[in-house]
Amino acid sequence: MAGRGEGGLYRERAARDKAELEALASRLLRQGGVGAPPVPANLVAFCDPSRPVYIFRRRLGWGHRGVVKPSRHGWLILVEESLSRSAQRFSIFHEAFHVLQRAQGILPHGGADYQEWLANAFAARVLMPGPWLEEALRQTADVDVLAYRFRVGRAAIEARLRELTRDGG
Repeated sequence: MAGRGEGGLYRERAARDKAELEALASRLLRQGGVGAPPVPANLVAFCDPSRPVYIFRRRLGWGHRGVVKPSRHGWLILVEESLSRSAQRFSIFHEAFHVLQRAQGILPHGGADYQEWLANAFAARVLMPGPWLEEALRQTADVDVLAYRFRVGRAAIEARLRELTRDGG
């Protein structure tokens, strides 16, 4: 068991969870018939086939970027209206992960911080799938061009590129 302390177990779980997030993102894109960037926000409709998902842009306050709420009419994803469109899109897919969690019972482990990390990692994988990003990099390495193509912020594309470079996913 040498070398498999708490940190090693956490890294192993995170690696397994990343692989599951890749599969979830790929499945969602396939279900929605999306094969190239930019990913439309209405793809969230495929997160729960039994209930509709509605997106509303509102002033949320309290420092929230997005919130998901179940209602008797379906799922409500609320995003902060003052965010840029690219930040709103990221927040929408962050919240879509929480819809998937609740509707399908996926990846329920970990504390609140870990769940938020999973939601961000899911949003990145839906909006910037590794194979699409690798293909785009064959055409240009300009981060601003890539951010525009994928309709994400510069920080999001830079973080995803670092992740792909570091661990391939």
